[in-house]
Amino acid sequence: MKEIPPCCENSILDNPRDREQFWKISRALGNPARLEIIRLLSRTSSCITGSIVHQLPLSQATVSQHLKALKEAGIIQGTIEGTAIRYCLNKDTIHWYSRMVQDAFGGSSAPGVTPQPNPQGAPR
Repeated sequence: MKEIPPCCENSILDNPRDREQFWKISRALGNPARLEIIRLLSRTSSCITGSIVHQLPLSQATVSQHLKALKEAGIIQGTIEGTAIRYCLNKDTIHWYSRMVQDAFGGSSAPGVTPQPNPQGAPR
């Protein structure tokens, strides 16, 4: 386990279990293909693997690897339906992660932080 720098002490992520989960989710979200899968799943209540594969320029095996990483991070859930797996977002994990990010950055009332316009080309 990495040592926490003094600037980060007394963080919302002081709990080692929460910190590890936060890092696991952050690593999973660090891949553009996984973000695209999340975007696709956010548009529907659930989706089978084959439908996700048809919407991405990736092989079945690659999509399956990304789905596995997202599932292991707790971002998505999968249920078996015959020979297919139906995936959906794990809203509890997403809400938890959203709160952690907000708390880690001081929430909306961070002292000395003024909201800036979206930089050109940055996603909203």
